[in-house]
Amino acid sequence: MQHSLGGNARTAIVCTLSPALSHVEQSRNTLLFATRAKEVTNNAHVNMVTIGSQWPDDLFVFSKLAEENLTAFLSIGCIRQAAC
Repeated sequence: MQHSLGGNARTAIVCTLSPALSHVEQSRNTLLFATRAKEVTNNAHVNMVTIGSQWPDDLFVFSKLAEENLTAFLSIGCIRQAAC
């Protein structure tokens, strides 16, 4: 379970139980799982972006992709409105 719940993220688990007697075993198993999940620890931390020599190239590629996306979005809007 450590590998599934650990890592670089905060994890929230919501466990629900049924009050019905026919679901006692399932509710018990849910509580056992929740107890085990509480024991899992991880070290979540913010990933840092390092600015290196490749930063200007990445920024250029990002701006080009953003421009292409905007152009595509506007053309789809024009097609839907049929007013371009």
